[in-house]
Amino acid sequence: MEDGVTLPARVFLEKTTDTTSTLKITIFEGRKRQVRRMCKAVGHPVLKLKRLKIGPVMLGNLKPSHFRFLTKKELKMINRITQNL
Repeated sequence: MEDGVTLPARVFLEKTTDTTSTLKITIFEGRKRQVRRMCKAVGHPVLKLKRLKIGPVMLGNLKPSHFRFLTKKELKMINRITQNL
């Protein structure tokens, strides 16, 4: 990408129709608009994008601009990750 090489992403084809495909993409760093730019680079514009997870935290049914408190388990996982940085 124009701002340098990124870590490899995992891409799974979940569903296809005559006009669209649904992909599940796992990235390992969070550059600005990274998924949109990666898809554009290979000629596949993004029509809809949904974040499912941030690190070890599953977002579930959390709506845009809403928040929830982290569980004790999630806090422990995040603390473990940040201690290794």
